Amino acid sequence: MEDFNRQAKAWRDERAKRLHRTTQEQPAARLEAERVRLIGLPDKRFDAALIEPRKVGDDYCISWGTNRYSVDPC
Repeated sequence: MEDFNRQAKAWRDERAKRLHRTTQEQPAARLEAERVRLIGLPDKRFDAALIEPRKVGDDYCISWGTNRYSVDPC
C-alpha cells in the first residue's frame, strides 16, 4: 500500500504540472486560484444516504419510483 500511495502521489504531482487542454492552466495553479472561493466543510457530518430495502428480481433489477435499475448479480 505504501508503494501504491507513493506512485499515486508521484502521478498526481506530475499530472498537476501539465496544462489542462480546456482551461490551458495547470490544475494545481487553478486550484490555488479557486481556493479563496471555496467554502469549508460543515463542522459535523451529515447523513446523505436514504436506505430502503428492495427486493431484487430475477432479472437483477430493482424498482425505485417509476424506474427500474440493474444491480450487481453477485
